Amino acid sequence: MVHCFHKEVGHNKMSIVIYGKSNRLYVTPQSTWFLGVYVNRGLINDGTDEPITLTSRYNLRPDLLSFDLYGSVDYKWTFLILNPDLIKDPIYDFVTGLSIYTATLDRLRSSLG
Repeated sequence: MVHCFHKEVGHNKMSIVIYGKSNRLYVTPQSTWFLGVYVNRGLINDGTDEPITLTSRYNLRPDLLSFDLYGSVDYKWTFLILNPDLIKDPIYDFVTGLSIYTATLDRLRSSLG
C-alpha cells in the first residue's frame, strides 16, 4: 500500500510518499525532494523457501504469482530478491519453465511485518 500527501516547502508543494510494510521501498530513506539510495529489505534465502517452476499462467506475471501465493500483488518484488542469479529483469526474466525459490507467507509476515 502506498499513501501520498503534499507538504508546503516555501512556495512549492512537495509530495511525500508513505510506503506500506509490504513495499520494497519501505525502509529506503526519502526527503521532501528525493528518494534516497535503495535499502534492501534483508530478505535472504533460508531453509523454509519453497522451489517452484513457473507455468505458462505466470509467464511475465510476477504480480499474479504473488497474488496466488500471498493474496496480494505487493510481494512480487520478493521473487527478484530471493533469486538474484536468475532474475535480473523482474518482468521479462519471469518466464515459463524457470525454477525459482519463493518465501512462505509466514516468513514474509515475520520478516517484513
